[in-house]
Amino acid sequence: IFSLMMGLICSLSMFLIVWPRIEASNRKARLFDEVASFTPPEILKNKSTPQHQAYQWIQNTDRMEVLDHLAQRYSLVVLYYSTGGGGDDGWNSVNWLNEAVHECEWEFIECNALQVTEIHLSNNSLGYQIPTELGFL
Repeated sequence: IFSLMMGLICSLSMFLIVWPRIEASNRKARLFDEVASFTPPEILKNKSTPQHQAYQWIQNTDRMEVLDHLAQRYSLVVLYYSTGGGGDDGWNSVNWLNEAVHECEWEFIECNALQVTEIHLSNNSLGYQIPTELGFL
């Protein structure tokens, strides 16, 4: 009975680990298709846009493998790049674009049940346009 129970636990653990992940071979295509449902493909492909930068970060740097909060994460990364994040003239932050943590743990973000409820940027000198992608939060 013990070995049967251990076998079931191992099988269940593997199912829970593998089930929500995107297969590596399909990851790029799946990510593009999902992100293109928020942002037109021509904007995503334009290397000068914050949307392209956000997509590239998610595709190449971020190791998130589940799609359940992609819209939220992508929208916040677009906000970051749209408002001067990553440059010398915008953000005062130490935790944004940390691929090791859920975006609800990023500085200035408040969440309820892993859903963004507030973004506090009042201490940042942001003089940029707020992206429409924030509508997906």
